[in-house]
This record gives sequence, structure tokens and C-alpha cells, in this order.
Amino acid sequence: MLHLPKSLRKPGFFMGQPLLISDLAEKMTPIAGLRVRNNNHPHGDIEIDVIGQRPGEAQDEQRARTLLFDMVSSSA
Repeated sequence: MLHLPKSLRKPGFFMGQPLLISDLAEKMTPIAGLRVRNNNHPHGDIEIDVIGQRPGEAQDEQRARTLLFDMVSSSA
């Protein structure tokens, strides 16, 4: 008998813990051979500018999923 992990028993997939885009950018920039420009590195290659939430942008994954489901359901 094949036993699936709990995360695979439900439809869909598990994305893991939420991650800030700025944290991702700070981790990916050195991989590209660049440095983030900040107070510690004023001559860095890339500056991360937080511009805030845009109109209509979902605040979390669940809200985005619900909005997408509503759009698909209403078009069917």
C-alpha cells in the first residue's frame, strides 16, 4: 500500500511559509554577483525601494486564491 504524506492528500500544493519579496531580493542579489545598496553598503549595485501595496493587490495568499476562484466561477 502506498502512503502519501499529509501535504499530498489534499488537492493543491503547499507553498511553505510566507516570504517578503524584499527578503527574497536580498538573498538572490549576491547569487547574481551584485550587492544591495543600503546603509551598510552605500555603493551597492541594486537599491531595494519599498513602494507599498498597489490598488487591488491582495494582502495574502488566501485572499488572492479566493479572488481568483471567484473570477473563474463567475466566468463559467
